[in-house]
Amino acid sequence: MRSRRHKPNQRCRPNLGLACALAALVGCGGDEKVTFTIDEQEVGRISEELVEVAIGDFEVPVPVAYVDDESNTRYKNAVLFRFHLDALVDPHEASSARRLVERNSSTLNDRVMTTCRNSTIGELLDPQLNAFRSRALDAVQPIFEGHLLRRLVITDVITDPL
Repeated sequence: MRSRRHKPNQRCRPNLGLACALAALVGCGGDEKVTFTIDEQEVGRISEELVEVAIGDFEVPVPVAYVDDESNTRYKNAVLFRFHLDALVDPHEASSARRLVERNSSTLNDRVMTTCRNSTIGELLDPQLNAFRSRALDAVQPIFEGHLLRRLVITDVITDPL
């Protein structure tokens, strides 16, 4: 009677030899140059610069939650968050974006201030302001009709304790 023991080395040897032969035939291609093609439309998008449209200067007192002696949650203004906000738009849409900023300035101010007040202190103290920038972009994007606004630029940031 024949033994049916599993012998892994015998089964893998032909596969290993086949893999080595295939690697030798194909090679690594280390000396061959790889070429990438970019169509004209992509080149236009890459070379096109974005234009800054000023949304405004903001100075927002930011509340922080704390628990008082009676275990009630209360809020007090802990930080004054100052910054300048610009929208980056395509150059051919800059005039439309400026008109939208002028027409909707009070709505923009409300949305940006609400975003500040709903942010945590940690988000506002982040040097890159990634979470705040993302929330602010989500808040103001509908005012710019969805497609005009590419990015927000936050500059001149000062965070003062109150």
